[in-house]
Amino acid sequence: MNQPRDLPEARPDPLLADVGRRWVSERYPELGHDPLPTAPCHQPAFFERERERLWRNAWLHVGRVEEIPRPGDWFVKDFAPYQYSLLVLRGDDGQVRAFHNICSHRCNKLAWEGRGSAGRGLVCKFHGWTYDTRGALRHVPDAGMFPPGFDPAGHGLTAVHTDVWEGFVFVHLGTPACTLAEQLGRCGQRLSGYPFHEFTEAYRYTTRIRCNWKVGMDAFSEAYHAPYLHRRTFEDSLSGTQNPDCHLLDVHLDTFCRHATVYANPDYRPSRVGALAYRFGGASVAKREVSFDHLPPGVNPSRSPYWAFDIDGLWPNYNLYVSSENYLSHQFWPVSPTESIWEGRLYFRPARTAAQRFAHEYARSLQLGAWLEDTGTMEHTQEVLASGVRSHFVLQEQEVLIRHFYAVLGAALGEAA
Repeated sequence: MNQPRDLPEARPDPLLADVGRRWVSERYPELGHDPLPTAPCHQPAFFERERERLWRNAWLHVGRVEEIPRPGDWFVKDFAPYQYSLLVLRGDDGQVRAFHNICSHRCNKLAWEGRGSAGRGLVCKFHGWTYDTRGALRHVPDAGMFPPGFDPAGHGLTAVHTDVWEGFVFVHLGTPACTLAEQLGRCGQRLSGYPFHEFTEAYRYTTRIRCNWKVGMDAFSEAYHAPYLHRRTFEDSLSGTQNPDCHLLDVHLDTFCRHATVYANPDYRPSRVGALAYRFGGASVAKREVSFDHLPPGVNPSRSPYWAFDIDGLWPNYNLYVSSENYLSHQFWPVSPTESIWEGRLYFRPARTAAQRFAHEYARSLQLGAWLEDTGTMEHTQEVLASGVRSHFVLQEQEVLIRHFYAVLGAALGEAA
C-alpha cells in the first residue's frame, strides 16, 4: 500500500520554491478548509436545483469551429436535463449559430443524424419544410392550405444565444446575464493566443458513465492522484525526488474559472518506445526541453522549466489541459444524479511524417490507458456515495481547484454547495 510521503526539507533548486505551497492557506484563504458535503454528488434534490438554476444561466461549450468548416455544415448537440436537442450551424455568411433542433411545424426533429451539411437548405423529413442556413423558413409545401395570415417569416428556427472564443463554440440556453468573455474572465485572457486552431487532428471518446458530472470534473481538477493512480501509465513523469506528490507549481482562480500549472519531472527516463515518441513530439507527458516562443504568456504563466501542462477549468463543465505539443479536454454532461456523458478529446497538429504519426498514436494509447484508470475511480466513488456512510469529502491544499469549483457552484445556485 502506498504511504503518504513528506516533501524533502531541502529544495536546492530555487525554481521549485512553490512546490509544497499551501494554496488555500497562503493565497485563497476565503475558500476555507471545511470538508465539502457529498450530497451534491448524488441527491436528486440537488440535481433538480442545478437543472433549475445552473444550466440555463451559464455559457456552455458545445464544440469546435473545425467541426463545421464550410457554410451549411452542422452538428447536433443533445442536452439531457431539458430534453433539448441543439443544431449548431455555419451560415452561408460564415457565422456560427445555434438553434433548437425542432421544426416549427409539428415539432419534429429537423436533423436526425449527428452531423451533416445543409446543401441547399435544412429540410424536415416529416413534411418538407425548408430552412436556410441562417434559420429562416424558406419553403412550406402546400402553403395555401394554412389559415389566412400565415407568414413564413414568423416561423423560422428558434435561435439560441451563441458565441465563439478561440474557435470554441459556446451556447447559452437562457438569457445571458454576462457575456462569454466575462464568464471566461482572466482564464480566457490567459489562453487567448494559444494555437488551438493548429491542432486539427483529434481523437474523440464519448461514453455514458455511472457517476455524477461533478465527480467527473473533480477527477480531472487535481494532480494529487497522478503518482498513485497513474504510476504504471505515467510512471514518475509527473513526480520526482523534489516533488514526489506532484504538487502544483502555480494556481490562479478567477470569478468562475480556474488555472493550475502541473509539474514535470526533469529526471524522468522514459522507455525506449516512449523516448522515440517524445523525440518526435506529441506525447502528453513532459519532454525535457520545452520552447515557450510559440505560447502566449498566460500559458505556464510562471514560465517554469518544470512545466508539464496547464489545467484550465472553464465554468461550468469543461476542463482544458494545454501543453507545448498538444491539448486535451474533458467535458461532463449531466444525465441524472448518478450518470453523465463523458467526452474526452485529444488534439494534435496533423502528422506529416510516419514518426509523427507514431508519436501521436503512442500518446493516444497512453492517455486512453490513464483515462480508463480515471473513469474507474469515478464509478467506484459514485457506487458508495449514496450509502451515506461518508457525508463529506476531505480536501487538502493541492485540491484547491475542486474547492474553488464548489464555491462557484454554491454561488450559482444561491446556496452553500
